[in-house]
Amino acid sequence: MVVLDPDDDVECTAAALDAHDPLTGQLTIHPTPSTRSVSQLCLDVLAALGKPIDQLTSCSRSAERIHDVWARAAAAWTLAEGIWHIIVLRAHLLATDQRRFLIQLASDCGATMTLIWHAHAAREWSSQLPGTGDIRIVESVAQALAAAELRHNPSLRSTPARAVVRCTAHGLVPSPYTSESGERPLPSVPSSDFLHFRADAHRQLDRVNFTRFDIVYRYGMDRACTWIREHHGHEAFLPARLPQGLPIGSDPGELREVSLDPSRPLPILVADQMLAVGPEDLEPYPYRADLPSLQIFLAELVADCPTREHAITRIRGAQAGFFLHGILLTVPALLGSCTGYGLIARLPHCDADRIRTAVAHPVHAAALATALLTGLNARILGNVRIDSLSEDGSTLAITVSVYDGANPSDQQLTYSIPSYGRSLLAAARTFHLLDGKQPTDLLLEDGIGRRNRRLIETARICALTVPSIAHGGTTGIRPWHGRTHCWIVGKPVHDARRIVVPGWEKADRESDRSNA
Repeated sequence: MVVLDPDDDVECTAAALDAHDPLTGQLTIHPTPSTRSVSQLCLDVLAALGKPIDQLTSCSRSAERIHDVWARAAAAWTLAEGIWHIIVLRAHLLATDQRRFLIQLASDCGATMTLIWHAHAAREWSSQLPGTGDIRIVESVAQALAAAELRHNPSLRSTPARAVVRCTAHGLVPSPYTSESGERPLPSVPSSDFLHFRADAHRQLDRVNFTRFDIVYRYGMDRACTWIREHHGHEAFLPARLPQGLPIGSDPGELREVSLDPSRPLPILVADQMLAVGPEDLEPYPYRADLPSLQIFLAELVADCPTREHAITRIRGAQAGFFLHGILLTVPALLGSCTGYGLIARLPHCDADRIRTAVAHPVHAAALATALLTGLNARILGNVRIDSLSEDGSTLAITVSVYDGANPSDQQLTYSIPSYGRSLLAAARTFHLLDGKQPTDLLLEDGIGRRNRRLIETARICALTVPSIAHGGTTGIRPWHGRTHCWIVGKPVHDARRIVVPGWEKADRESDRSNA
């Protein structure tokens, strides 16, 4: 679209600048005056995205290579940040090559391009705007914004919030989650296992702190129940033998109803409640049929935890949720001293925003974000391939070496990337693919550098601490969520059938809003 403004009305320029909001997908570019260079226009695009453009001048020794880096970085960030409307001021002063670059950029990103033409209409638009199809002349910026939003139609692209439910012995009930604890740190939590975790916390904490603790704990339990209901169901888990040495009650009896009394531990399953399966139905334990899905669930569970205590509390709550479905979820015994995702390694929203605004090179930003997210050392991160990142950027699969005695073996760990951090890794992938690299090439190697120097410099710029460097490279060799397994140990106490109760629809909508 072209907005004609031959009188150079100040209101037209002000409306275009007011529309600038990269977080919502609208970008207003104000090109540098008296320049006809495409490279300078690339820097103008990066500046509009909020990137420190002075960093890119030292990315390559060759002048041609520097210009190529600028162009690829501008395209990668624009695509990764989901820009759907690009507004360009002073478009009539741009050179033909500059306009061609902008039109190609909008085409690659699937964005609508609006050019503010502070002059009279051209006689032949095809010569002024090469490579375009239909050109629409609009009267004002407001009309262009309305047309672009109608074309974008964000209501069709939004994804509904996932409802969290609570299982009971009588069926499912809505469980709206309110983040009452927010970013406030939780008090010190018990070091006991999940069977006694909540009861010990009730004895250890006062009423106010226990209430805050219980919100986080119940959220972990409800997320586990929701995941089992939506993705597996109790009957989908393969039968598995119960390993010796687990805490099984010696007195026979039926599985008791779970008491909501916080002072009492969860009931211990008795031996005669194990599933009756024949030897031909037994599978080797631990249960490994769907470990990547289990790792993604655990990673998503703690992805947005602000502190270590939040992560431990949610994990213990999830163990309780699995247990109430007759499934034993095992995690490392000394969870409080473990490293890895959510415990030492985390990528909170504020850190992702800091990287996004302080780092201009997409690969450098992705390397720092991945180091914070996973806690893995630089040697492992340097071997991550481009195709390890899922198509939508939501998960990252990393292969690590596990030493079982003297025989090393490879294990694939799956990490869930929070929605607010996905553009950081997606931009790095686009940056490489625009350079002609293949999906099997390395994703983060250029952002780490020799002896981790580039990674350390990027962390210094963002004033962030990399866990693997701070702990001498000893963290994350095999993080906790890569040492989790499941066994079926009994019949479920919770009923995974959805029941219709008065006010269900209203409560379900409230749950969606609270989760959103």
